[in-house]
Amino acid sequence: MKKLKILNLFITGILIILSTILFSILFFLKIIPLKYFIILSIIYLLFLIFISYITIRKQVTKIKRILIIFLSMIIIFFLGFAFYYLNHTIKFMTSIKSKEYQIEEYYVLVRKSSTYQTLSDINNQTIATYQNQVKDYTTNLEKITNEIAIKEKEYPNHIEASQALLNHEIESLFISSSYKAISDEEIENFKDNVRILSKEQVKISSESITSNKKDITQESINIYISGIDISGDISLVSRSDVNMMMTLNPKTHQILLTSIPRDYYVQLHGTTSYKDKLTHSGIYGINMTVMTVEDLLDIKIDYYVRLNFTTLTNLVDEIDGIDIYSDKSFRAWTNSKCTFEKGLMHLDGQCALAFARERYAYEEGDRHRIQNQQDVVKAILNKTLTSKVLIMNYKNILETLSNSFQTNLPTEDIYKLINLQLETMPTWKTEQIRLDGYDASNYTYTYPTQHLYVMEPNQKTIEDAKQKIKDVMNH
Repeated sequence: MKKLKILNLFITGILIILSTILFSILFFLKIIPLKYFIILSIIYLLFLIFISYITIRKQVTKIKRILIIFLSMIIIFFLGFAFYYLNHTIKFMTSIKSKEYQIEEYYVLVRKSSTYQTLSDINNQTIATYQNQVKDYTTNLEKITNEIAIKEKEYPNHIEASQALLNHEIESLFISSSYKAISDEEIENFKDNVRILSKEQVKISSESITSNKKDITQESINIYISGIDISGDISLVSRSDVNMMMTLNPKTHQILLTSIPRDYYVQLHGTTSYKDKLTHSGIYGINMTVMTVEDLLDIKIDYYVRLNFTTLTNLVDEIDGIDIYSDKSFRAWTNSKCTFEKGLMHLDGQCALAFARERYAYEEGDRHRIQNQQDVVKAILNKTLTSKVLIMNYKNILETLSNSFQTNLPTEDIYKLINLQLETMPTWKTEQIRLDGYDASNYTYTYPTQHLYVMEPNQKTIEDAKQKIKDVMNH
């Protein structure tokens, strides 16, 4: 009995210490609404007092003491689970803070069939360059010229320079990762017929321009969602392929999603020459995209979220795929391994990405792709929020998002939104709209010497979107 009592005291002590730590963390994080936290704390405190009273009493039967030990062990087990989930939640929240820089990669490309293996192999050779609006391009080219002796042959744009490399007119090409991604898409077989001889990463200062101080539980906010068209490090500069404005009103519990086509022909913020595709704004950093959308919709964007291909593919794989309805049969343009049949299909991460990126299989092109993107988002939400998937894969899902998710939404505001949801359990009304336009071809700021496909804006859809956003924010 004496040993049993000592064990009882030891386990009760552990229970009290763990409980104190857990409740302290929950209090300071303010995840649980205060009124619920107080009620829960009082109930749990009374329980601990009861356990402690039984533990220190001398006249307690062996059976009762064993039952108390067993009950305490069960509670400690559940506290361990609480710490497990809370720890990963905190790690996730701290990992998604917006970095004060973005990364641009610069490549020296050669043909895949080339015999060149190292940078020194092209010493005293001619390298193709192109006229570029990005100021860091020349600076990073100088790093190459400091290592080896090369001659430059400048082309009007990177498309012509890329084609010159494929056509054996030149042996190597100096190009940024952003522009290479465009060549991969615009030039047939370019991606499959070139390889990277040398790579350089450069950090570009990216101080946030959207840090508004609002009470996110009382004031309406605009969150810009940018889906960039690459995999890997979320800090990499790239085109903004998915452009969506989320307007959230915490009082009326309204969410408005305004989608903007990637090829929308807009004036990039601060420029005075040709307009450009909205997707190209991402080449000049997230701030350029945010300010350009602000100009377009005549609004103030409070926060932004950046996602990439890795976010989608890994997340879908972590939840064991999603179910999507396709309204036609086709083979994906971006991934020939993904074939879609008309009807309901179960997709893995790679094919879910291919479905979200598809536009060439549809007469409506980018307009239909926006619908596909919305369908994929809905399918992910349905899979995670209406099944046991979120609980079973919680840790892996958070780890997946933390590596490919970037936002300047403060952690404390995210906790406030969670608190708001738990306190009132509101039913959010979500509405989706999109801007529209007309197919056209024109010069762009990024390609001033070449006609590209663009979507000329339908001004009425822009004005309707402006009014709808105002209505939701001021309702």
